Amino acid sequence: MIAVLAALLLQTDDVELQARLRGGAWASGGFEFEALLPTGKREVDGETLWLVGADAGVCFDDRWLLSAGADWSSANDLEVVAFHLSGGYRLRVGEMIHALPPFRCEFTAGVLLGTLDVDVSDFGDFDPGLGVRAGVTALFDFGDTFAIGAWVEARWIRFKYEEDTLDGDDYAGGGGVAAGVVVEARW
Repeated sequence: MIAVLAALLLQTDDVELQARLRGGAWASGGFEFEALLPTGKREVDGETLWLVGADAGVCFDDRWLLSAGADWSSANDLEVVAFHLSGGYRLRVGEMIHALPPFRCEFTAGVLLGTLDVDVSDFGDFDPGLGVRAGVTALFDFGDTFAIGAWVEARWIRFKYEEDTLDGDDYAGGGGVAAGVVVEARW
């Protein structure tokens, strides 16, 4: 991965660094969890989690994207911390259709690595989860260094429950949709 990144940097003069702050919601029925243990029932409801995150990335030749970031999501007694590594493609729609303002779409896909924590006494723990994400971000540029926009992505990640269950769920998580607003700075 580092060798590919170094090769891309050496082959182009057009490299842009970017930093983003994101906020929104992550909706997934998979965060509802119910299991029966020898010590009693464990249950949590977390269909929609509020989300804040930050990304740092690089864009090559005004089209190829690489980024890494982290999200913190929370609802009720549930907390998910997820790290991601993504790649993608930038399309400058505003330059293609001149009637539009400086507008671009970025299509990305990548991997998620996350942890799930339930803040309930004696609930038990979940193993870290590995998942995928794919989405689109629409950004309106204000000059060469600032943009605001909206993003939406499909996410899939599962967390195995570490405790021995007699009945019910062995996993939490699954598929869902995350969406929100984004602020971007570029250099």
